[in-house]
Amino acid sequence: MFCMIDSTFIIQNADDFGRLMLFRWLRDNNYSCFWENGVYKYGGSSDKCVYFGDVTWTEEKLGKKFRPDYYPEFLSSYFYRKIWKPTDEYFVKPADRYKRFDGTLVTEGRLLGDIICSEVVNFTDEWRYYVANREVFAAEWYKGADDKEKPAPELDTNVFPSDYVGVVDMGRLDNGKFALVEAHHPYGFGLYSKDYQKMAEFIEIGWKYLKEI
Repeated sequence: MFCMIDSTFIIQNADDFGRLMLFRWLRDNNYSCFWENGVYKYGGSSDKCVYFGDVTWTEEKLGKKFRPDYYPEFLSSYFYRKIWKPTDEYFVKPADRYKRFDGTLVTEGRLLGDIICSEVVNFTDEWRYYVANREVFAAEWYKGADDKEKPAPELDTNVFPSDYVGVVDMGRLDNGKFALVEAHHPYGFGLYSKDYQKMAEFIEIGWKYLKEI
């Protein structure tokens, strides 16, 4: 898929190497791009702007937040472990001294708020896939047991919804299975790929997707 980059990129000015290199690529290839930080803010129209920065900053620009879906059901064939929302209830009392609090009924995970749980597994290598409309724009190794970079295994994009855009981290388990690490909406993510044209295209598609959903 070829995508024409036709937006102005507003990139959060922060100590992030990937953002810096993306900005340089955009500038060197004569695309419209600006830094923004706590002092300087882009003063032009935002109608054709794409914003790229950390989670909090980007959500402010979007004017909305998204509920994480780390383990989407359409990728359940890649789980290879138990994933669950804690629902068990317990009656608890203090064990260290009397009357520190009254005995009470609590739901598992209550003190941490709304959470999702996963069984512990061991990944020996991990890759990041930038997926949009069933196309992998880039796939890069970012972590491994021996720090030796390995080529990304093929990801079956036919299992994805046709309009899905997101960052998907996959890994090789110590039993050899190719499994989902987690999925993430297309913002607030790190740039592991050095194909900055593909990254710019993906970010632009992702921004439009976020505005629509």
